[in-house]
Amino acid sequence: RGTLTTRSEVDLAAEAVRRATDDAGLSLDAIDGIVSFGLDRTPPARLQHVLGLPRLRVAALAWHPGGGGIGGAVALAQAAVEAGQA
Repeated sequence: RGTLTTRSEVDLAAEAVRRATDDAGLSLDAIDGIVSFGLDRTPPARLQHVLGLPRLRVAALAWHPGGGGIGGAVALAQAAVEAGQA
């Protein structure tokens, strides 16, 4: 049975990033880019601050509200990796 949380969106996002990097066997220092979508209230710069990331090479938001927003964010992330920016 689910419960409601009083934790903020940025706190939940930071926890998800920490758990994902841990699951992948990476440290937070390995993160050099953050991409999200336009309806997200956790912009890359805010998440960078909360996670204590020293420097981002890429920070972007995909402005595709609705069902396709996350696909645009993934495409931006992929383009950054392919271009050698992240």
